[in-house]
Amino acid sequence: NCKYPIQFPTTPVLLGHVRFLYAPKQTFNINVELALLPDYVCYDEELCDFLTPTFRYENLACRHGYQIGIGSDVEVYDWKSIIDLIKPYFRGCSTRRDYNIVLPHSSLYVCKNSSKYISNHRLVDGISDCVLNDDEEVLKLRCSLNHPYRFHCLNDSQCQSISLLRNICQSERQTNFDQILFYEICDRAVDWNPMIVNGRNHSDETDCENWPCNNVYTRCDEFWSCSNGYDEEDCTRQICNKGFLPCISTYNSKLICLPANLVGNGIIDCFGASDELQYCRETSGFAQTYRFYCQNDTKCVQQWQLCDGVKDCLWGDDENFCEHTSTQCEVSNFDNLSDFEYVFCRIGSKERSSFSLKTASIYPTLAPTLYIGSADDKWNESYIESSIDEGVGVGIDISYYLAVLQQDKSDNISTTVGSAQRCAPFQELFSSELLALPRIHRLKNYHIPCQNNVDLQCFIDEFYMCLCTVEHQTNCFLFDFNNSFVCTDDVYCENGGACLQDRPQCPESILCACVDCFFGDRCQFYAKGIGLTLDDMLRYAIRPNIAFNKQSTAIKLSAALTMVIFVVGWLNSIFAFSVFYRHTSRQVGSGIYLHLLSIVSCLVVSLLTMKFWFVVFTHIDQSTNRRILYGGCVFLEIVLKVSLHMSNWLNAFVALERMVTVVRGVNFNKKRSKSIARWTVRLLPFVILSTLSHEFVYRGLFDDYEEQRIWCVFRYSRSIEKYSTAIQLFHFIAPFFINLFSAIFIIFNIARHRSITRIQHTYEQQLLQQFNEHKQLVVSPIVLVILSVPRLLISLFSGCVKISRSPWLYLLGYFISFIPSSFIFVIFVVPSTLYKKQFRESISGWRRFITRESTS
Repeated sequence: NCKYPIQFPTTPVLLGHVRFLYAPKQTFNINVELALLPDYVCYDEELCDFLTPTFRYENLACRHGYQIGIGSDVEVYDWKSIIDLIKPYFRGCSTRRDYNIVLPHSSLYVCKNSSKYISNHRLVDGISDCVLNDDEEVLKLRCSLNHPYRFHCLNDSQCQSISLLRNICQSERQTNFDQILFYEICDRAVDWNPMIVNGRNHSDETDCENWPCNNVYTRCDEFWSCSNGYDEEDCTRQICNKGFLPCISTYNSKLICLPANLVGNGIIDCFGASDELQYCRETSGFAQTYRFYCQNDTKCVQQWQLCDGVKDCLWGDDENFCEHTSTQCEVSNFDNLSDFEYVFCRIGSKERSSFSLKTASIYPTLAPTLYIGSADDKWNESYIESSIDEGVGVGIDISYYLAVLQQDKSDNISTTVGSAQRCAPFQELFSSELLALPRIHRLKNYHIPCQNNVDLQCFIDEFYMCLCTVEHQTNCFLFDFNNSFVCTDDVYCENGGACLQDRPQCPESILCACVDCFFGDRCQFYAKGIGLTLDDMLRYAIRPNIAFNKQSTAIKLSAALTMVIFVVGWLNSIFAFSVFYRHTSRQVGSGIYLHLLSIVSCLVVSLLTMKFWFVVFTHIDQSTNRRILYGGCVFLEIVLKVSLHMSNWLNAFVALERMVTVVRGVNFNKKRSKSIARWTVRLLPFVILSTLSHEFVYRGLFDDYEEQRIWCVFRYSRSIEKYSTAIQLFHFIAPFFINLFSAIFIIFNIARHRSITRIQHTYEQQLLQQFNEHKQLVVSPIVLVILSVPRLLISLFSGCVKISRSPWLYLLGYFISFIPSSFIFVIFVVPSTLYKKQFRESISGWRRFITRESTS
């Protein structure tokens, strides 16, 4: 019942209207697996008005197969080869019936001997669109078109088309492949024109046998870099089977599954050229995007311009399938689209960024890499820390660089520098045969070192720094090994700081690498080990705008230590106060000193706790009121220093009076001792405060615009610096030596007197016996001396502040200075039999009071 000639396949094979017809004698040979030459090829005469039909079949015009290049002597192997044979005969066919164009039109060209119109952008672009090839022969129009897609080559009368990113003044485009970006290599799109190197033709797409088409760049970028689309599998909504590309046909505007062999073959079969994305590939800086290709216009539009209510394409291709709202093609709306809308809106929605230290986070996990070297002390740690958030490359000298890459951003980086982190030169990794190849050919083998050596983390060549991913693929970026961050005019930094800038010309950021003892955005502030404050030590340790539980370990342990000192200090102060508030404990001057010391010690640990949490939370929350910041910086810090110095001096006065007691013996005047003690405790705060009065003038806030933070700093001249250092040393060293001398004097003086009266015992025996009998006099100054030694050594011998290098050294020395205030009960009450007795009596009194109150 078949009607001959019979059509096979039943759908058009080309351009949406070209069909194959077969005579009856051949129908028994038709097989979908075998190529069968058609007897006739039929087409739409209105679209191909330049062809003269041999006969007509229904509403189609037809020609014999031998009239369009498929005679009986032609050998074919598959259906695609037949289509490729007839395609040149139909290149002059129009793709639309109703142009509705008023002629002449300035942006269109009419093909000779045809009714086909093409955009002027498609003239002389290397692709024949007209049946007579006249669109490639209008050379006189090339420079008169004045279109943005024309590039006038220097020293040449030619004006080349750049719509396909090819044939652009090769002599100027490149002289070699030195600056080729890694993602441009072997991606099925020619980015660099072929060149003859050593007698062979080379380009970025030649010799790609060892290059994995599915890599960190090509994976899920919507461009089929693998011929079977393997690099795009499971990346988007599953619409077609593997090996087929979902797209909207330009022939019937229906959603189809295009076979892999038709993707990337240079022929546009889908709307927006989604099967030929290289037509609208745009490279801007180090990023690459694929855009929507306008049919018969060769104009390319961005993905965000699809379905925005504005016809950017000449025939409105970008608005053809927008039936809903102007927000239909917004990325956030993709999940709500039908398959048809989804395929249309995704064209050009991806951007491919060139790999660099700044874009490393968008690529699959890299092996933790550190390019190592011997760091020079002149490079300030704060510069490295402030630049390390996205990854940093810092030149240390001509041979060494520091690079830390993070997959998940962390503000606290810890890594190990060792031989495994060395970036090997490429000469050590490739065979002599590969090294003899031109560099562009050698680059196609750069995945091999990471694949063969699982421990390799990085390597370098003349222009690349290459890193190995955890999948053992290579990722390279251009790196200027001669780049210098040193400012051309070093007038910005003070006090010998090295000026560093982010780029040689027109820098956006300038930093100062400070020498020892100085800090600040211009190295204008000075910090020594003696007199350090919590602001100095925690300045760079606290990360702004980050919750406390995500701060560094140093901050968390410091907080724990602060709270321990606070709790222990309060308990010791309360217990000591319960002893020394009794009148019997204040019969001599030392009792008055200890009574005040129990109060001051409580104040010291309270102020320390307040200061610590003030520094932490104001550094985290940069929006704190400026007056509050100033109060905490100036007044809270000065009150803390006065209280701490008072505690040290009161300890020293207790030791001093005990030494006088031993010297005077029975002649010791208790009344005079109490009088001196009362005057001393009244004058001591004012004396200490007067020595620190310069801090009210020179301590204040500083706005660091580089880091966008506010610091509490101490501004002073050299003379004030020397005075401040001398005062800090005096308030610390003088009490230290008073305690040390008192302890030694008390022990040896008592032992010497007793050895005179007890000649039957040796001097050593007398010394040991007197220590046991009078330990309440000597234990406290000895303990105070022992606790003061670490802080003294750190202050005198550590030099200038290098908190980022040894934070625990300074923090430990700082917190140790508060231990005497926290352990006043242990230091003064526990060693004394008298004070322990009075403490027990005090506890008994409190128990009787509580019992009486509970029963009343």
